[in-house]
Parts: sequence; structure tokens; C-alpha cells
Amino acid sequence: MEATHLQCNYCGQAVALDAGSCLHCGNVTSEEIFEKRESELARGERERHSRPKIIMVICVLKCIGAIVSSLVIFSDEMRSLGSGFTAFLAIELIITFVWIAGVWKMRKWGVLTYLMLTAAVQGVSSKMGVWSPGDFVKSAILLSILFWHFPRMK
Repeated sequence: MEATHLQCNYCGQAVALDAGSCLHCGNVTSEEIFEKRESELARGERERHSRPKIIMVICVLKCIGAIVSSLVIFSDEMRSLGSGFTAFLAIELIITFVWIAGVWKMRKWGVLTYLMLTAAVQGVSSKMGVWSPGDFVKSAILLSILFWHFPRMK
């Protein structure tokens, strides 16, 4: 007599030989279906956390801007503003490279770091009397784009 059922390795219930999964617990019983399901899950996870082109463009442009800004820190004009402002700009640049790395890796902490840095820079700019609505609008647009992609980040 030939067997028509298998026993589920997970719940112990009888499973038809041609069934791909247990009807009782959903455990996969077919190796082929298991591998297919695993590859689909892996592909979906990669697509979910893949880097959109707009994020790539933002990171590259901001990185170029940060490199150029780092050259400005050592200029005579910056020295004339005082060591406190130069130190603030240096810290801002370090944090900028950190948030760029986080956003590049599609990490939520990168967006949150940019949000906190933006608030600090807006506050300091306002206090120093060099605040500009254009800078605020640019930051708001960038934050909107980043938060649009926030759910896809880890």
C-alpha cells in the first residue's frame, strides 16, 4: 500500500503528498515551494529597502556641498567670524557626513539626524541674524522627500 499523506514537521497533522504546505498551520512541506517562497521574500526585502534614485542624487549633491564647505572653514573670512562659529560649522559638517551615510544606507536614523541638524542650524542662523527663508524652504523640501521614503528605510 502506497502512502498518500505526509506528517507535517511543525504541527504533526496529515498533509497530502502533493500539497505544498500544511492546511492546518501553513508550514511549507515542499522543498521547491520553500525555496521559491524564500527567494520571493528575499527579493521583496531587497526591493523594499533599495535606494531610490532621488535619495542617491540628494546624498551625492549634499556630499559634494559638504566637501566644498569644508574648504570654506579654513578661509580668512571664517576666521574673522570667530572661533565659535568656525567650530559650529566643523561640527555641522561632521554631522552632515553622518546623516548622509545614514540616508545612503536607507536608515531612519539618518533622516532623524538631518531633522535635528536642520533645527539646530535654523536656530543658530536665526540667532546670528543670517537666517534666510530660502534655506528654510530648501531644508523643508529635502525633509519632505526624505520623510516620503522614510517607511522604506530600516
